[in-house]
Amino acid sequence: MKKIIPILFFLPSLSVAWGDIDKKLKFMSTDIREVISVGTWAERKKEGYYRFIVVGGGIEHYKAKLFIQWVTSGSDMESPVILASIAIKEINGSPIYAFRLPKCIDKNSCSVITFIAEQTYTQEKYRFKIRLKGIGKYVFSKKKL
Repeated sequence: MKKIIPILFFLPSLSVAWGDIDKKLKFMSTDIREVISVGTWAERKKEGYYRFIVVGGGIEHYKAKLFIQWVTSGSDMESPVILASIAIKEINGSPIYAFRLPKCIDKNSCSVITFIAEQTYTQEKYRFKIRLKGIGKYVFSKKKL
């Protein structure tokens, strides 16, 4: 009996961080095609992980956009918080590109990512590289293949 009482004491607090996640997922955009949470960051006495989100769609020409979020780790008692959410302006505007989730180059923190993208109308291919430099900051480079 002594072992059951401490467990029951902590059960209500375990659900605090999850809250009403099922209700929140109902309102998730149908344009979100892929999401991956990888890599870690630490800055200004905060720490967490990166989340890459590919939003896409199209009937005649598929197009994609990339967003990166810096999310705090959270805990059993505290929900994670999105500290920054940015659109990668170099590929989210014009011309229009099609691509999949980026891959990490540096496996430890995933602060450098790369991916191949195809320009939707010309079918030219490019290798994009993004180096994450701090919360909400990045350096972008591209190379034609």
